Order: sequence, then C-alpha cells, then structure tokens
Amino acid sequence: MWAALKSHHAKVADRRFETLVDAGRAGDFSVSFGDMRFDYAKTNIDATARSLLIDLLETTGVAAKRDAMFAGAPINETEGRAVLHTALRNLDGGPVMVDGKDVMPEVLDTLARMERFAADVRDGRFTGQGGGITDVVNIGIGGSDLGPVMVTEAMKPYGYRLNVHFVSNVDGSHILDTLAKLNPETTLFLVASKTFTTQETMTNARQARRWR
Repeated sequence: MWAALKSHHAKVADRRFETLVDAGRAGDFSVSFGDMRFDYAKTNIDATARSLLIDLLETTGVAAKRDAMFAGAPINETEGRAVLHTALRNLDGGPVMVDGKDVMPEVLDTLARMERFAADVRDGRFTGQGGGITDVVNIGIGGSDLGPVMVTEAMKPYGYRLNVHFVSNVDGSHILDTLAKLNPETTLFLVASKTFTTQETMTNARQARRWR
C-alpha cells in the first residue's frame, strides 16, 4: 500500500490544485457528523489517493486499533497501560472499562473537582500568601505545553484577569526570566505531565519549588 501511495504521489506532486476543482468537489471531499463538517476538498487529494489511503487503513488494522483504544486495552506499549484520552472526553458518563473496572466515576469526579478549583482561582477564593492569585505558570513540554497555550490564546477575548505564563525549555534561563517578573506570594504553578518523569518538566518543577 505504501508503495502504491508513493507512486501515485510522484505522479501528481506537481499537479496544480485548480485542475481538480469542479462543481461537485466540495460535496465529494467532505464529511459531516452532527454539527461538524470536515472539508478536505481544498487539498491536492483525489479519488485515487483517497481509495489508496482507505486501503492502507484497512490493511494496517487501524479500525481494530481504534476499537482497542475505546475498549481500554493497554495499547501504550511503552508504559504498558491504557490510553484514556477517550475517557476524559466521555462527558455523558457512559462506562469505559479498564481491567474490568469502569473508570468513568473517578474521571467525572476529578473533572468536577478541577472545575471547582479553577473557579475558585479565577474568582479569588483560592489565595496565596499574598492574597488572590494574579499569575499562573504552566510547566510542561510537548502537548502539555502546546495544548494549554492554544486554550489560553482562544480564551483571551473573554478577558480573564489572570496572567498566564508557560515554561517548557529545560534551559534554566527560561524559567528564571519568567519568575523574575512575578510575585511568589500570588503565583500558582501547574505542572502538566502524564507520568511526572519527563526530565524537562521535572527539572523546571524543582526549580519552581526552590523559588523565593
């Protein structure tokens, strides 16, 4: 399948997109689910490439791997455990079984506690030694940095009073430069990590703990 895809790509790599445009393309190369619409018509894909990609998915068993993820199978081979992104997004509370146990009650309870804590921080009920929190420092790397950055950028128009900072570089100057502008008595740190073993994240977290 890979060979067929590479061969097809070589044939169409220099093709100009406008040669694909016709009256039916937007409908042929888009899918809808509920209120969501995924439009991939404005790419250089054609029916042959799509067919080859679908064949590749079927040959490599992607659907079975997807089902294993939703079923709570330990598909994370590095850590030997389930990948529970699906449980975090399963807000209707339907069961997600891992080793015979429904993890959703604990997930929903944790999400509810996180929501209450976030509200307390925003509204000033959660305080530091110097009063209400004024600054939040997110310490993470990769998705644990980029995800919160994207959410913060998206929420800027709503005018939250908190100043949010991000530290992801293991170079000590990054966190030191960030902390130099802040007051330790009104700063809250969030350490974002799946395992709390990531070297860059934990190095910066330890530096934050030593801050005075």
